[in-house]
Amino acid sequence: MAGIGIALLCTLLAIALRTGEASGQQQSGDGCSPSCVILIQVDGLEPKDVTEQTTPYLWRLAHPTAQGQNVPGSALSGRSGWIWQAPRGVMSTGTAPATASLLSGGYPEKTGVPADDFYGPTENSSFQRQRLTAGNFGDVPGEEARAATDAAEPIASLGIDTLIGVVRDTGGDAAIFLGDPGLAELTGAKTEGNPYWFPPGTEGSATHPGDNWATGDPRLCPIPRYPDGGARIPSQVPQEANFNPSHCPASDMATTQKAITDLKLAANATVGFTFMHLAELGVAKRLASDVDVDDPEDGGNTVPEPPQPAQALANTDAAIASFAEQYAQHNRAKWDKTVVMVVGTHGYQRTPLINRIPDPSATPGGAANELNDLSDYMAKLPGVTPNVLKLVPQGTMATLYYDGPPEDRADALVTARAALKSEELKAACRLRNPSLPDCIREVYYVDPAQTPLGEPSVAEKKTWRLDPRDPKTGARTNAAGDLVVELGRGWAAGRAVGMSYQGGLTGQPVTNANTGSSGGPQERAVAALINGPSQEATPGAVRNLDSLASSQLGLTQIKYYPVSNGKVDPSNADEPPPANDPRCPDVQTDPGGLACANRWSEVGNDANDPGHEAQPETVDFAVTISALMQLPFEVHPDQLQGRVLQEAFLRPLATPCVGEDCDPPEVVHEEDPPPEPPLPPPDVVVVEEGFKFRGLVQKLKARVVDARGRPYSRAARGVRLSRVQVEADFGKPESAVTLTFYRKASQVKSSRRSRSRGRRRAVRIKPIARFDPFVVKRGHVTMKLKLPKLFKPTYIGVTVREIAQTSSGKRRLSGGEPCTTLKTRKKVPFRCTGPSRGVIARIVDAGRLHKRKGAPLRSRSRRR
Repeated sequence: MAGIGIALLCTLLAIALRTGEASGQQQSGDGCSPSCVILIQVDGLEPKDVTEQTTPYLWRLAHPTAQGQNVPGSALSGRSGWIWQAPRGVMSTGTAPATASLLSGGYPEKTGVPADDFYGPTENSSFQRQRLTAGNFGDVPGEEARAATDAAEPIASLGIDTLIGVVRDTGGDAAIFLGDPGLAELTGAKTEGNPYWFPPGTEGSATHPGDNWATGDPRLCPIPRYPDGGARIPSQVPQEANFNPSHCPASDMATTQKAITDLKLAANATVGFTFMHLAELGVAKRLASDVDVDDPEDGGNTVPEPPQPAQALANTDAAIASFAEQYAQHNRAKWDKTVVMVVGTHGYQRTPLINRIPDPSATPGGAANELNDLSDYMAKLPGVTPNVLKLVPQGTMATLYYDGPPEDRADALVTARAALKSEELKAACRLRNPSLPDCIREVYYVDPAQTPLGEPSVAEKKTWRLDPRDPKTGARTNAAGDLVVELGRGWAAGRAVGMSYQGGLTGQPVTNANTGSSGGPQERAVAALINGPSQEATPGAVRNLDSLASSQLGLTQIKYYPVSNGKVDPSNADEPPPANDPRCPDVQTDPGGLACANRWSEVGNDANDPGHEAQPETVDFAVTISALMQLPFEVHPDQLQGRVLQEAFLRPLATPCVGEDCDPPEVVHEEDPPPEPPLPPPDVVVVEEGFKFRGLVQKLKARVVDARGRPYSRAARGVRLSRVQVEADFGKPESAVTLTFYRKASQVKSSRRSRSRGRRRAVRIKPIARFDPFVVKRGHVTMKLKLPKLFKPTYIGVTVREIAQTSSGKRRLSGGEPCTTLKTRKKVPFRCTGPSRGVIARIVDAGRLHKRKGAPLRSRSRRR
């Protein structure tokens, strides 16, 4: 089958040469400082999917020089590749938590997104239903309709840093291309992406809406939650003449072609980070559940049948191949500095519709039994106030929330857990499908403080990290609920059929009509591979997995970086797993050892088990990209909970230093900043109570805020962030302060000493605007500056000198020394004495300056 891969590469290269633009010359400011990164997330891509036979191009990304074969002139020429045997996603295994963790480097406890469907705090409520598909195709539109049902809103953008946001904050450009429109709000596509796109590709959802072919695919439309009327966004009922599937997910080829079309534009030449989500494979697996399912015959339906998994996988492979070849052909110089990462979201297991957990209190075999599900059972559980227990089905797991008086919580949860483990429910499941194991595998408490002695808790699962915490206070947000229900193999939660939706009245929604489900820990196995430059002198150079041959691992050829029987130090890439000691060897009955390394019964909590230490998790990619691109995660330094994937790279990688002990940026004194227009004076607030500092200046911080001083995370939707708030401690009775704004200049390599100490790469900045010296008094000082749109700084500098005073405490107007040697617009009416000190700080959220915070959300009156 190796010849098939080479033939495919040759074909794609020919296509790229015919259809791609001429190879571009290297442009100054291409965004690769020091590396560019393309991160491709593939919904449902599992380790078993990436083989030489099923995905020839992805295989060549991981093995560009396998067996000495190469395609001269193709995108893979001169590249290296890497792929692991058993990467893991986060828990729960939903698309939303996977995407949130991939982009932020934090587990759900940091991102606040524990599932695709959950109750969690929003701007308008402390207990708001949030769902990945809310408001998209098949959901109930309109304010009144939502209030009559579950009142779900789209999952909001994250309250912590993301790769996309940090790129923008540091003055760079990040591109976002989403095959699934449901991820638009979570990723902040409209506010963070430049360019950005997601279906349907109109002015409201894309920067370049002219490509009419780039829209949703009717084959990929989800099954509507409400059988009648709920699909009208606009009218999207298949039987009607104006059926419009443009809000559905896009095919992978449409997504990648839209990406390459936009990235070729001259206006986007400086994009350094590109995030792409491909949805097609996940849709196919949800509807068919197994990659080996054969294609069905065309039944002549109004809506085209979705692709079967095998075909969808081939489509994904071809789409990524087309994108990579065209990207490399368009600008080879930039491609040679670009690292490509392909990562799956989660796996799927087969859950036929008959295997939905029933309501055991309904009449067996009756109509009510088909319409009611586990959520109905919990809502009317005997011994508990009706409707205070809210069970949210999430495929192969479910989450139970208590929404009643706090004093009754403990008793209600004990009753609920006993019911979920009861013989009554087991009997109902056996009646539905006697060939499967018990439908409830375990029920875990979420809050350790509420866990009765001896009962299982989510906290015991060390790598789940499922319980979201407030990033400021550390308090639980309750977004992960009170009980987590892990289902038995083959079972799924949710309702497979529903009642008609009429006139805004409450109906029974379809909550899981798919035959393939994810959600529980058994679907944490994901595929992950990296492709990049091969020359060690190039930043981001990737280690060639094919070079680790028999001398190191006792294998003639390594198909995947293996799980070992012994401990592995992932930080030491020069000592791979012990030779001749792989836990899952490559044998004829298990090629690549994939089935062994990803056994479904063991994937739930093995991410840190001995031998798995060098197998990546989803959270490892953000911290690795931070090191590759030198992106400082300063606002939430503890959110990067993963590790740098050093084993896949030739050069030592380290994230930028964050904090007061780091080397300051290097200032380039090219010229004085422009004198006009003059900057308005800052609003100054001084707090002196309990203040002990006696030096010149310390603890300088700066960030973009709105007129009320609120940062982006707390600003209201629609508000423009046009101010910079500066805080610092000033220790002299009166200080002359000179503020200077800087922007990033061309980069230089950091010294060997700085690299060896793990410090940040030197950043060159140049002045763009400066204040005349002004006076601040001793204390903790907060300054708020309104900036004209002309100024878009990324750093701020403060030069401080003590103001000279007479013996009576008045300012000296003569004698002493000038407070600054720089040219001022007006005469400075005071003199200074003693040494001066200069401090420079990065402006947090600089990329959001002069921008509005998204469109307003619909108001909600719901209270917990």
